[in-house]
Amino acid sequence: MAARFIRFDFKSVRRLVQGVSFATALVLCVLLGGSVAQATIVSYNLDFETEDDFVTPLVNGQSISTFPDVQDAKGNFDTVFEFGNLVNISTSMFGSCGHEGAAIFDSNSTPGGPNVGGPDPDLLVNKGNILILQNNSHPDTGLDATYGLTFDVPDDEVQYADFGAIIFDFTMPVEVTSIDLIDVDDNCRYLMVLMTDENGNERMYEVPSGWTNDVTWGTKGWHTLDLTDPYDQPGDIGTYEWTAAWEDDWFDPYRVIQLEIMLDGSAAIDNLRFNKYIPIPEPSSLVLFSLSGLTLLGRRRRDRIWLKKGDRHPRRFWVYRISATVREPVPLYQKSAAATSTKKRNVRGSDVALTRCEGVSQSLAKTSTADRLEAGRWVGRGR
Repeated sequence: MAARFIRFDFKSVRRLVQGVSFATALVLCVLLGGSVAQATIVSYNLDFETEDDFVTPLVNGQSISTFPDVQDAKGNFDTVFEFGNLVNISTSMFGSCGHEGAAIFDSNSTPGGPNVGGPDPDLLVNKGNILILQNNSHPDTGLDATYGLTFDVPDDEVQYADFGAIIFDFTMPVEVTSIDLIDVDDNCRYLMVLMTDENGNERMYEVPSGWTNDVTWGTKGWHTLDLTDPYDQPGDIGTYEWTAAWEDDWFDPYRVIQLEIMLDGSAAIDNLRFNKYIPIPEPSSLVLFSLSGLTLLGRRRRDRIWLKKGDRHPRRFWVYRISATVREPVPLYQKSAAATSTKKRNVRGSDVALTRCEGVSQSLAKTSTADRLEAGRWVGRGR
């Protein structure tokens, strides 16, 4: 027996989808084709050794701001604006006294480190560069051609009157996964981490005083806050303190656009980690959307069939038949016995010829054209 092949070209595809309703195709595309099966995840870690291009280095005491909003005691504005590729960094003030904005603090504790012997031994946690709110008790700066404003003595805020926040505005919605909190000991009265998604919904973590140990006690002096966990989290070993967490009902952790760290007292941050999701449509999505388009192109206008002048045919249905090539569906119509045409009958401008319907009715297929007409049944195929 010879093998049968179905010719697969544009016309064949059009005929294949001709019987699919537009509503069916649309539902399939929305429910199946529009779904996202997977996504490319790009993970980032801002360790403040470099800017968010991960090339430009940051130095001890460097004033950090993406915007020209930092001015030193001499009235000099910063001339170098850091970050801005993945995230913009700014600060806000809540206390009556204020602070000098965000700054880099080198936490190297080895002899010869730039801050060894300085006012902040509790920040010497050996994590490289960390980010602080600069104390306004040490406002003296230098203006470097490469790094802009740099504070002579990097030092974090310690008083309630210096209460402020470091704000990260992401340039795209992200999932913020964790951040390292440093020196949240008895000298830090209050620290709050607030995440906001693109719809304004929030998740907040209140970190209590004493959530970390102090490095001067012989401990590591820092602890990681998991920002994917919406529940209370324990502090460092031996602290016995827990965070308190709240979030809005519709908060979306994968579409965060802002992270705000509110600091009341001595503390610092490091290693801000976040993920960016790039959706990848399924291959089936492209196929189904293509089929929906072909369905629109392939759908033919089905003409009304008349029993006689002024009467509309009460019903019709389609019979599909399979042969060596894809053929058009053959409509089978109920015809009145009064019909006397022997060759062609015009249906609103379309020639409908008498033809043989294979596999539809064996008894009907064996009868002659005249017998079929007399029996009131005929098979029409539109050209």
